[in-house]
Amino acid sequence: MALANASGPAVLFVIGGTLFGLQVRGMMNDVGQIVAGKLILHPLAVLGIFLLIPEADPMLLAGALLFACAPMISVFPLLGQRYGMASVSAATLMVATLSAFVTLSVGIWAIKNFGLLPAG
Repeated sequence: MALANASGPAVLFVIGGTLFGLQVRGMMNDVGQIVAGKLILHPLAVLGIFLLIPEADPMLLAGALLFACAPMISVFPLLGQRYGMASVSAATLMVATLSAFVTLSVGIWAIKNFGLLPAG
């Protein structure tokens, strides 16, 4: 249990340490592709799959769409560090977290305006 409680601060420490003094040159292409895949293609794929299911629960669709519009989990840089991609994965997490404000807002707007939830 103590290890689980320490994981959040440890991840934030690793992310902060990795981002400190990071040179952004040369990694924007990788960061842009990962962020676009996670925050644009992933929600569109989830929406497309749910629209193919005729009897899908609207609440499940709304929840899945909002989770797809959210950034990746905070251990992403730790996983990247294992494969020598700590700086790219930390920068990607930062950009994805900032960009998720837009994608979550668009997701909520789409759920509301396209009638993806039943009127209640």
